[in-house]
Amino acid sequence: MTPPTAAPPTPNDSLRPPAGGPKLRVTIGAGTAAQKTWVLRRPVTLIGSRRKCQIHLPHPEVGKAHCVIVNTGADILLCDLVSPTGTFVNGERVDLVPLCDGDVIRVGPTQIQVAIRCDLRENQDTEVGLIFRDPTAMPVPVTLRQANGGQRWPISRSVAFIGRHQRADVCLDHADISLAHTLVFHLADRLAVFDLGSRTGTWVNGKEQVGVEVGSGTLLRAGPFELVIETDVQPPQEVEHAGSPHAQVAEADQRPPDPDAGGGSPGDYPKPSKESPPTAATPPGAPDAGLDDLGSKIVSLHREISQSWDRLESWEKELDERDLRLTEKAEALEQARQEIARQQVTLDAQNAQLQRRLEEMEKQQAEALGRRQNHADQAALEQRVPEASAGEETLKTPVSEMARAEAHLDERRRQLEEEHRREQARLQAQAGELDSRTQALAERERTCRDLEQRLNEGEQFLRQRSSTLDQREAELERLAVELAEREAAVERLRKLAEAVAGTLPSRPNPRASENAPSHRQADDGPSGCDPAPADGPDSALDGPLVAAGAAPKKRSWWRR
Repeated sequence: MTPPTAAPPTPNDSLRPPAGGPKLRVTIGAGTAAQKTWVLRRPVTLIGSRRKCQIHLPHPEVGKAHCVIVNTGADILLCDLVSPTGTFVNGERVDLVPLCDGDVIRVGPTQIQVAIRCDLRENQDTEVGLIFRDPTAMPVPVTLRQANGGQRWPISRSVAFIGRHQRADVCLDHADISLAHTLVFHLADRLAVFDLGSRTGTWVNGKEQVGVEVGSGTLLRAGPFELVIETDVQPPQEVEHAGSPHAQVAEADQRPPDPDAGGGSPGDYPKPSKESPPTAATPPGAPDAGLDDLGSKIVSLHREISQSWDRLESWEKELDERDLRLTEKAEALEQARQEIARQQVTLDAQNAQLQRRLEEMEKQQAEALGRRQNHADQAALEQRVPEASAGEETLKTPVSEMARAEAHLDERRRQLEEEHRREQARLQAQAGELDSRTQALAERERTCRDLEQRLNEGEQFLRQRSSTLDQREAELERLAVELAEREAAVERLRKLAEAVAGTLPSRPNPRASENAPSHRQADDGPSGCDPAPADGPDSALDGPLVAAGAAPKKRSWWRR
């Protein structure tokens, strides 16, 4: 059998969650065709767009190392690694928070559902003397001290990280330090560190490590910085290399079956080791040729996987270097832009200064031209001095006359000033009188407005009364028409009664003649005929007809 070829050692990841701790399962895209489910068996699960992340989410809104899920054996914690877009739990942005069963994590546009299960059979709590402990606080005092500089960083959070970002718990500003470089957290009653896929790696006591337990006095190196851990936790004892075949086989034998393992777990299988491939067990009675062939195939396959992993790492480093170069170029461009802006400000100041100097030179040139003109005028005046001397004698008389005229003008000016003062006083008095008149006029105007308002109100009241009178007049006219109609009807009835009375024969009424002889005599006709008896069959009708035939007295009920 061909022996395996030696390969350079790879970073070690020996972290395992404590027995009996909570078990975590996450689901992405629940209810869709792209649903994926992982059972997270490792204590640390890195989420981001970097290829080394256990949950790889390639999206522009997802940071390279966006956030991390830590299983401390007692709690499940979610820590945001100062991502540009933030990490949200149930719609709220968080920094460091314990997760509960049913929580929904949002990283960029991706939603991750959380399912947590605890094994009650392994829970040994007696529920007596329990003390509440903040799961986000470091249970033991931990301090990182710089080995050569003496600077100290106390760690107060249960999950802290080292990086170049200003908001990191331990900020190390250097180009070899990633924004989120190394994670420092507590694991049950122990202390551990985990490399967050940094470019230069995390070295513990001179060995590059991915995840390892640490203790007091452990030397931690990130980039050019060496940090010493100061804590009460004792350093762990040396154990067998977790990447060796024996350790892997032992771990596979000791791992209990998980009924919730419904999907692949990112990071469940360690990165292919470059040391030696696992040795296949030799079945009894198998030929050596087949074993050699199988061993060679396993070695070649392991070598190809190692080469592919090396290529991936080299590409990742290349991408990180390009990203760093682009960042440096962007910073250089920003500095150049600021320098150009400063130079532009300087040029503007120089242009303003040159403009002021040009204006001063133009002013000096104008003054020089003025002085030259003055010199020419002075020379002309000097040439005319003799003529002026000759004319001075001639002007003496006019000068005296001008002096007298000036005195007269001064006197007249004083008189005019006095008249002006008097006129000004008079105008001020008139202005005061005008002000008082204006006030009186304003008062009268207010009075007129009040009177006008009252007149308007009276006019409106008269309009209402006129409308009421018109309505009453119309009602009276209607009543007058009705009265006239009734009078006409009464007149017709009277005429009808007279006509009926003229057609009926007259009958004497003995009772009427006995009781009223004078009335019977008055009713006798002009022909001397006997009056009709009053007790006849028509006597009851004659009375009302005669009474109705009497002309009623007309009375005017309406007067316009």
